[in-house]
Amino acid sequence: MLDQEREARLNLLTSDLPAAVRRAVDAYAAFSETEAPAEAKEFTAFQNACKSAIGHLTALFQFQKLVAAVLAPKDEAAPREDPFADVYERAKRTLDAMGDAMGDALDDADGSDED
Repeated sequence: MLDQEREARLNLLTSDLPAAVRRAVDAYAAFSETEAPAEAKEFTAFQNACKSAIGHLTALFQFQKLVAAVLAPKDEAAPREDPFADVYERAKRTLDAMGDAMGDALDDADGSDED
């Protein structure tokens, strides 16, 4: 009975977790694509919200990797392809782009010009 319950929970995770991560990445992307506020106090709040979202995404990705590791067959000699690799890559590109945009916004707020 306990094994059936564990299997049911894992099946639920494997069906719901990827969709939840995609929604979180999409929500973060939509929020981060908005223009960063010019006022220092508002910009700090915006930046803190982005950092918080990154923390949540990181936790989701770690949870996903844990679920994938638990579900991986133990008797396979060759490693199985990560079913969430596309989500990780998309999130990495989004975070890299956000880092570039945040750096540009900070440069603009400081009034520095590197040209």
